[in-house]
Amino acid sequence: AALGELDLDSRADLTISVFHHPYNWLDPLNAQEFKHAVEGISDFMLSGHEHSGDMYLKRRAADDIVHCIEADALWEPKARTSAFNLILFDFTTATYSVNTFQWHEGTYLRKVLQDWGPFEKNRAARKDVAENNLAFREELNTLGMGFSHRHSLKDLTLTDLFVYPDLVKRICEVRIAETPKSRIRSNAVLEYVLSHDHVLIIGDGKSGKTALAKALYCDLQRKDQIPLLINGEYLRGSEVRILRTLDECYVHQYSRDTLDVYNQKPKSTKAIIIDDLHHSKLPISEQPELLSILHRLAQHIIILVDESSYQIAEITSKGHRRPFAAYAHCELVPFCPSLRKKLITRWVALGTDEDISPAELAREVRTRDDVLATFLPKQSLPAYP
Repeated sequence: AALGELDLDSRADLTISVFHHPYNWLDPLNAQEFKHAVEGISDFMLSGHEHSGDMYLKRRAADDIVHCIEADALWEPKARTSAFNLILFDFTTATYSVNTFQWHEGTYLRKVLQDWGPFEKNRAARKDVAENNLAFREELNTLGMGFSHRHSLKDLTLTDLFVYPDLVKRICEVRIAETPKSRIRSNAVLEYVLSHDHVLIIGDGKSGKTALAKALYCDLQRKDQIPLLINGEYLRGSEVRILRTLDECYVHQYSRDTLDVYNQKPKSTKAIIIDDLHHSKLPISEQPELLSILHRLAQHIIILVDESSYQIAEITSKGHRRPFAAYAHCELVPFCPSLRKKLITRWVALGTDEDISPAELAREVRTRDDVLATFLPKQSLPAYP
């Protein structure tokens, strides 16, 4: 009866089940029902009683995974031992670690059972929720250029370094002289995107459009949107083929098990981000039909294009069919000094000790900023991060 009364919120970031006796101590008539119920709702299962520590994963299918931790005794009077576990989560990077502490000669000694690594949720417990799969989460967070830091053993990720750029509004799809009102500040980019259903972002090659697309994807998720990120080169052919491509992208980024649920979700919960639309094989004459399909499916459409290879002026002046006429047009601009300094601060902070003072950190940032300020005006370094 108690199992039937469980009120599980499948939108939770983490679900933990805690019970003292493992399955083998339960009445056989109840054990199977209890096991299937608990494993169907839990990311983590914590148990004890046997006083023998262990950690393992249970996986029945690609989407059905449970992290199991069996605890040592906090106090074992016969052996006079004491131990406990510490589980740490970082929901920003979707990683976790597990440490055990054993009492030895007057102090607890730490042992790492699971070093910081990707945390894979039990998607079987979230059949009605769109959760990115582990492989795509890693793909989403990669910088794509193999950056490393001399003080860090791991490759750097988008989360480590990303800083939103400023955008500049365009009027009539042409460059305009920048005015204070036309500039969208870094900290207002997400709000601007959310306040417009359809946004076209224009940038030069290597200006950071893909990184911006990934960051918007993650932040739209935090705003309870279900985003899809699609590379323009995959958009081609008939409406049937385009719809099939969107389904394939969803399966790649989330799960086939939730595809039917996703397709029945209201339009207001969905966002589609098209990166590098200029790589699409669709002729200009067929792009209005593409946009019409996207507009039917999702509330927010964000399209990123390359300034040099995408002839916006040509598309928007073709007769009465101007597909981007109703879009908010923005240009991705190089970092201003304050954003460059913010990026440098992130970089420097990655390689500093926890004991470094704020004054020392500020001095190191200032030194590196001065070096960049010397080289950037001479075009020895790119203006974009």
